Amino acid sequence: EMPEILKAAQVVGEPATKIESPDVRKILKFAIPAIGVWLCGPLLSLIDTSAVGVLSGTLNQAALNPAVAVTDYAALLIAFMYTGTTNMVAAAQESDRATIDKPRTAKTMIGAMQMSTFVGAGLGAVLFAFARPLLKAIIGNDGISPAVFAAAMKYVRIRALGMPAAAVIGSTQAACLGMQDIRSPLYVLAAAAVVNFFGDVLFVGNSHPLIGGAAGAAWATVISQYVAVAFFLRWLCNKPEKSINPPKVLNVSSKIMEMTSTQNGRKRNLRDALETLKLTNRRRKFQDRMEKFAAERRGRKLGSAMSKLFGPKTDAPAKDDEFSVRGFLKNRFSPTDLLKVPDKESRRE
Repeated sequence: EMPEILKAAQVVGEPATKIESPDVRKILKFAIPAIGVWLCGPLLSLIDTSAVGVLSGTLNQAALNPAVAVTDYAALLIAFMYTGTTNMVAAAQESDRATIDKPRTAKTMIGAMQMSTFVGAGLGAVLFAFARPLLKAIIGNDGISPAVFAAAMKYVRIRALGMPAAAVIGSTQAACLGMQDIRSPLYVLAAAAVVNFFGDVLFVGNSHPLIGGAAGAAWATVISQYVAVAFFLRWLCNKPEKSINPPKVLNVSSKIMEMTSTQNGRKRNLRDALETLKLTNRRRKFQDRMEKFAAERRGRKLGSAMSKLFGPKTDAPAKDDEFSVRGFLKNRFSPTDLLKVPDKESRRE
């Protein structure tokens, strides 16, 4: 007899879960803010160029063109770390899907941040030491003015001091993207851009050779990068506790005693007790409405405008994909841990 040929599904079994592909609305809601996240470095350089051109003059403006190119191209040399961090954190989060505190995801994120500190420090040291040959290589000849070249040298070497912070920011925001949190990096980078802008206004117009001009723009960028790192670490390690007001309890026995204490005041006490109950119920209903209104405002998504265009209208936004890394590393990481060498498993990955 011919053996019975079984179907493939009968041999290997049906898949346990079906993976649903995201719709256009979800893709746009994630991709558009992600573009803004990766434009952080060019945005800071653009702020520097604009401030120097307005406040410092043509000499420092000419120095920024090759200097910004050297620093931005050097930062691209470690961009592979950010791609790897996103992939590893996403894979770790998938393995931690059944857990609450996500230990593997936290360990992967911490290891990436620690590794980026040392890689950024190494890149900054190389950039500081080889600023002169790198500038000559990108300029292509010796026809540039010595004053312009000196200003470009100062800019590159000062920006090299901020490479560890830039690497930590890149790895941390890559980890946030791996956990599908796009809002937290935007908050941090917006704060960095604001600090950089005010730093440029404060430093660039200064007449001191080590603070003003192109050097001032570089100092403003470096300060904004370290401020962004501090803000990111505070965001990751601290989460405000939700304060819940306990409901007011009405003492029924005391009200009964008041009503039955005197024969003449029984009706008045009964009326006062009923009024107290009505006021308590009204106050409770008002508090419930205000809490519901505040929760609805907090629950609004970044892509609410896109949902009106690409998705059906719903009364309340879905909270399935609402995730924030705020407080994710609470009691598991401290700023001093950035200076520690990552463990063997993290280095191997």
